[in-house]
Amino acid sequence: MANEGEPSDDYTVDPEGSVGVVQLPRGHHHARRPVRQSWVRLADFHAFEDALPEGVRVFGPSVNTDHPVSANLEPEYAAVSGHRAYVTLQENNAIAVVDLRRARVEKLLPLGFKDWGLTGLDPSDRDDVVDIRTVEGLRGLPMPDAIATFRSRGTTYLVTANEGDAREWGTTWRGPGSRTSAGTVSPRSATTPRWPVSPATPTWDGST
Repeated sequence: MANEGEPSDDYTVDPEGSVGVVQLPRGHHHARRPVRQSWVRLADFHAFEDALPEGVRVFGPSVNTDHPVSANLEPEYAAVSGHRAYVTLQENNAIAVVDLRRARVEKLLPLGFKDWGLTGLDPSDRDDVVDIRTVEGLRGLPMPDAIATFRSRGTTYLVTANEGDAREWGTTWRGPGSRTSAGTVSPRSATTPRWPVSPATPTWDGST
């Protein structure tokens, strides 16, 4: 389960994000039984408080001073393949890899930028004209929402819905460099790897 841990509208409370791992008993006779607390384990992000991979976007007021990185990491959706779960961290533009047997986050995979500078597109929806052109230096973040997995010829592939959704709370959009009543929002990392613009999509072996 992806426990997003979104902040309150006024950002006075910001719970930690986590991933819930529920071990359900086998057998149909357990189907109607309530879930016991002992069946539930939480995979947290505490190990990344001082070891956040470059490119994982973390920004926001430090309301949770004990675990500020964990509070800013917000799991969105999870997909399972074998003994691993792949969890989108949409606002952080990353994917968490979770070992289900140990209920532990193994790694965070930053997704980087996609370079749209060579792709013709209409960059504005406010000028009431169709204006297809290239824009040098234009880059976008995938910021995936839903996720699914499949295997082909021994390789695990991830399929993501790249919503590109901004982080927000209350009624106002927030991004790096903006201010709130709770303090200054600043990016944790300024650089991330870039995706190539090509028909091919990057893949990696889920065992790595």
